Amino acid sequence: MQGIRVPVRILKHNLSKSALAVLISLYDIAESVGQRTIMGYEVKVKLTTLSARCNVDVRTASRCIAQLTAKGLISSRTRTVREDRKRGTYVYALPAVGTYFMLSRHAFQRVINAAPKALRTYLFCVNAAGNNNYFYHSFSDIAKATGEKRSDVIRHIEMLENIKLIRRRRKHFRRQPKRFTENSYMVFTFAKTIKRQRKNPQRAARKSGTLRTRNSNYIVKHLQRFVKRFLKIFKVKFRRRCFWNKGRVQNVRSYIKPTVNLIYRRNKFLQD
Repeated sequence: MQGIRVPVRILKHNLSKSALAVLISLYDIAESVGQRTIMGYEVKVKLTTLSARCNVDVRTASRCIAQLTAKGLISSRTRTVREDRKRGTYVYALPAVGTYFMLSRHAFQRVINAAPKALRTYLFCVNAAGNNNYFYHSFSDIAKATGEKRSDVIRHIEMLENIKLIRRRRKHFRRQPKRFTENSYMVFTFAKTIKRQRKNPQRAARKSGTLRTRNSNYIVKHLQRFVKRFLKIFKVKFRRRCFWNKGRVQNVRSYIKPTVNLIYRRNKFLQD
């Protein structure tokens, strides 16, 4: 799967940016290496791994998990016990995804590394864009939906434009070019590149016919060399005849005109 399935319901909760990043990382790990259950997922992951993926401190990740558990976005959290009676890794139970939207892993990591404060705004943009990758919302609408200030939304949109995750275009009124309508946004998508395996060149050349062209070029090359030696030995003159039509060369024909009898020259060359 090229993206992360992010539940739409997490946008309704007033979560911090770090808590959003931790929850999205948990769902990403759960879908790749987690265990599917009747209620949702079970994922076993260390706090150090979560903090490294979300670019936060271990204590911050622990506080985010406590916040998510209190709001019911994490169903339960149990800790395993090793054979030597020491505490092991936590096992988190996540509810089912339900209604979701796809989030690119590459874009998620870019937001976390370059503009972590704009994560909530970017999630709203991806959800609003849908499959068309376009959406039309004003700054006030985005601020009302995300629960942030209008000035913060403007700054976050500029951050996302700088890291090339969205593109904004301002529309003019038809008869009033100095006045603008609502902005239109385009969310960039990232496609997964597939490295093609290189085939055997000779085998591919046999199928495509390029190997025969190489052989024919080799024959023509040696044939030209033989003709040059032939002309040098028998002292044959070389001429070209051009056919002109409206000042342009249409066809060029070459022919060989010997000065003397070639049989005589050949016999003399063999006798020598």
